[in-house]
Parts: sequence; structure tokens; C-alpha cells
Amino acid sequence: MRSNTLNNRYRLDKKIGEGGFAHVFLATDLLLGRQVAVKVMEESQIKDKELLARFHKEAQAIAALDHPNILQIYDFGVVKSTPYLVMPYISGGSLADFMKQGTFTLDEIGVYLDQIGSALDYAHQRGIVHRDIKPSNLLMRPNGQLVLMDFGLAKILQNPALPEQTAIVGTVAYMAPEQYYGLVSAASDIYMLGVLLYQMLAGKLPFEGNTTAMVVGHVHLALGSLSAQPTMRPVHPAVVHALDLVLAQVLAKLPVDRYPTCQTLCSAYYTALNADPNRAARYHSSDKQPVALPATVSPTRVRGLSDATIIDPPSKPPVPISPIPAWGAFDATIIDSPSKPPVPVSPTPALDSSDATVLAPSELQHKRVALKSPRLLVTTEPDKGFRAIFDLKGETITLGRAKDNDLSLPLLIISRHHAVLNQLHSDLQEPSYKIVQLKSVNPLFFKGKRVSEKVLEHGDTIEIGVRGHAEYIVKLMYQAAE
Repeated sequence: MRSNTLNNRYRLDKKIGEGGFAHVFLATDLLLGRQVAVKVMEESQIKDKELLARFHKEAQAIAALDHPNILQIYDFGVVKSTPYLVMPYISGGSLADFMKQGTFTLDEIGVYLDQIGSALDYAHQRGIVHRDIKPSNLLMRPNGQLVLMDFGLAKILQNPALPEQTAIVGTVAYMAPEQYYGLVSAASDIYMLGVLLYQMLAGKLPFEGNTTAMVVGHVHLALGSLSAQPTMRPVHPAVVHALDLVLAQVLAKLPVDRYPTCQTLCSAYYTALNADPNRAARYHSSDKQPVALPATVSPTRVRGLSDATIIDPPSKPPVPISPIPAWGAFDATIIDSPSKPPVPVSPTPALDSSDATVLAPSELQHKRVALKSPRLLVTTEPDKGFRAIFDLKGETITLGRAKDNDLSLPLLIISRHHAVLNQLHSDLQEPSYKIVQLKSVNPLFFKGKRVSEKVLEHGDTIEIGVRGHAEYIVKLMYQAAE
């Protein structure tokens, strides 16, 4: 290139990476004054019309995707027949860099698997297959969030469930057997995610050696057991055996024998971890001290919830879910308890009575009970057709996308185990709840500020997802007991 500035806007400061047909530069957006990453086509390849078309298709593919675990595209252009992409600059390195520092814990692997799987399922639902899942294509944000990059090899299919004849592209060490024959589908991405899962667990690839040896392994050889890997020695044998079964399915030679989605793979992984009988629950905050709530709360009415979808988690005793009340039903009248007769109240004694009996305050009035438990109202913005209201009962309530949560929310922006609600008690008030974020991808926000935990008061709304970056946000509105 004759100039180090593209389109009089992007100053190329230094090269930070390169691939088979493009270079990546750390650059400065002179118009907006921010650092960006710019991917520029290799000049020697400019005359290759197929590569030019593929590069252009990369821009279209990424521009069509809006997911927190997929790298955005800021801009696309062509300068003197040289196309380029402008993307956010991610300074945290790649998953490949982190893997060089040592092995991951089983829980860390689960977090990464969930993030990558969520991004791939999102792309597959839109007819896009990545075809090159590997650690160097997964960048790490400073907060530990992974983002999948380089859709330059992506194939936009009319029907992602059906294989289509394509060119052989990808990285040999991770490629699915059918890719060597020029076939690709969403199942190919799921296979490559399985290779990455094996690598994170074992600290090595399932098939190693030269190119021929790796091809033979992926196409013909059976997978070895994890029990032979040193990284698995501290792991309970039942978990190792269960993980072997998961890997055998995700790395099946035939696409039809694999998990149908990344979500089902993630669920199978967590089920395998639960094979350890000593695996302790890790969904509690260290701070469970009682917190006094405000003495008065005003009833807040919520419109638009009459057509709510009620989610009843099937794998645990369900948290009771009340029918969604009609407009105005939240200001219910407190009534006498039906379980006990009223306590008789004696006339108030004269002030000068020396033998007067002092009655406890609870004996001076009828018992009162709340008609409704605390509730959580769940909606999305913009509206994605999911609306629900849950009664909150119990000391600890888990919330996430997986079905083994007490509150199961089948929304891609929600992590498998996103947050926990811990009950707080006070002598003066009805029990309330504190929401605590777990190792989830999308953070919790309250009034525009990121929070890791928050004591919930009547009318509080917790948001999940970053406005302006996520396709939608999830809103959790808390209704105190009445």
C-alpha cells in the first residue's frame, strides 16, 4: 500500500497479525479518535476473484450478526482495489495465549464452552457456518469474555442443517471429517468446538502429528480416553467417564451422530460434571447478613404482562408461579389469617392501675398475612416475545438458561447459570432477596451502573446485557411481598 492511512481515516500504526490472505493492523480511527483493528487484503492476492468475493462475504456475514460473543464490524471499504475491514481492537490476547499459561479448571472450561456455543448457535440459526473454530480465532476481553472472530471462511447457506459442496477450508487440526471431502454444515462447527473442548480438558489435541496423521485421525481413528491424560488425574473417575461419552458424541465421524446444537453439548458437559457425587453447590454469596428494608414501599403496577409465557423448570421441584394478575390486582387488601381465631383484646387499663397487664404489640391486633409472595417479572427490550412472572420462594433461587435452574430463561443472552437470588431476613420486614451474579458472560446493571450484587427493593429493575452492544437486554423487575 502506498500510504499508511486508509480512506483518509484509518492510520495503520503496526501489524499485529496475519493470515493466509490478509494482514491485521492496530490502527487509529482519526475521525472518532479511537483504536481499532483493521484487516487488509494481502496485495498479492488481490487478483484472485474468489478470495475477493470471500473477503466481501466476511463483511456481510459479520455485519448481519449482533451477539456479545461475536466480534463486531465497524466499517468496510475498498481503497485502490484493496478491501479492508474495521473491527474493535481487543487487547486481552487470544484463547490460544491463555492456553499456553496452563490448563483450565472444569468450571472455567464450562464458562468458555458456554460463550463459544452461544455465539455459534446464534450464527447457525441465521444460516452462517464459521468453519474455522480454533483458539487463535477467539479473542479475550479484559473481563474474561470471549469473542469469536474471523468469519472470512464462513459459508452462508440457504439451509444450515443441510451440507453443501464447498471448497476445503479450515485448520487441519480442528476440521471435521466431512470437511476433508469439501462438505460443511453447522455440525462441522460443533465438531470443531468438540476438538477445542478436548484440547482444554486434555491439554493437547485429540489427533496430533503431521498433516496426514491428523487427517487420518479425524476421518478414521477412534478417540482415546481422557483417563490417560495427566490433566484428568485430579478429576473424579465418574466425571472422566461421563466426559468421555460427551466427547465421543460431539466428535462422532458422521454429522448426524453429533449433538444437534452447541446448547445440547453444553448441557451434556455440565451433566457430566455432576457425575461427581461430592460436587458442591456453588451458587451462594459469601455475604448473607440480614438487611433492613425501607419501612414503606409503594405498589408498582406493570402493564403488558397479561400474555406472559410461564416457564416451569422441569428438572427441579418448580418454584410456584402465580397467574399474572389483572391490572390493579397488586394493591390487594390484607385479610385476617384463616388459620387462627383473632386474639381477644382487653380494654386498655387505666394509667394508675398498679396491676395492669401489658399486652405485647402482636396481641393488640389481628394477625395479618401477605396475599402474594415476592415476584420477579421478566421481559426483554426490545420485545422478543418472552414475558414471564415468577413467585420467589426459598432460601436460594438459581437463574439461568439451563433447565436445571429454579428460574429457567431460554434466552441466548442469559448464561447457563447466570445469577442467584439469596433470601434475606429482617425482624421488621418481610423477607427480601439479594441478586448475585455468577460467572456469567453478560453483566448485571442497575440504573445504568454495573453491579455484581444488589439487595432488591420494591420496583427495582435489574438489566442483563450491554445497551447498544447486545441484540436485546433482559429486564428483571422485583415486586416485594404484599
